[in-house]
Amino acid sequence: MSKIKSAREKKALSLKRDRRNTFGENSKASRKAIPRRKQLSHMGERRAIGQILSHLRESAAEGDATEADVLAKTTIVEKKRKAFKKHRDTALGVVVKKKLAERRDQSRIRQVDATPISLNFEADGIFDTPYDSTLHKRLILWELRFHSVRPNWGPHKKSLKDIVGDINVNLPPGGRKPRSETLPC
Repeated sequence: MSKIKSAREKKALSLKRDRRNTFGENSKASRKAIPRRKQLSHMGERRAIGQILSHLRESAAEGDATEADVLAKTTIVEKKRKAFKKHRDTALGVVVKKKLAERRDQSRIRQVDATPISLNFEADGIFDTPYDSTLHKRLILWELRFHSVRPNWGPHKKSLKDIVGDINVNLPPGGRKPRSETLPC
């Protein structure tokens, strides 16, 4: 049974102890991503050491061996320093404060945007020329006729009328093609 009795104490402890994933990925993705990132960093370490030691196989001098040993140890230290480290999730109290601050900022932006804009069309002279529907129609037809893009790709579908016309043109008057007398061998 819980030692904490009041709801305020429970809420305060919840905001302090509970944590939320703010890394930017699905919370369930961490289950697979964390082991994968650790694996990749370990593979990078082994690859770097393998490259250093592969040069040692070619030349087996004593000076090269000690140099490769020092280089391998420094590389291991660098790789481990740059390796993947798991970070704790953000405390719930911090996440809630950030969300509330974002909401406050968004509401302020909406209030600024909600100010009425007074437009004075008469002073601007926008509507001085009367509307002429024939000019508008001509402009649209001209745009459609000369500036429309017709694709040069894809299946070119024929209408049923074209298909029937092609069949009738290719058939003799009896409706059936005559069978050729010579058969191919």
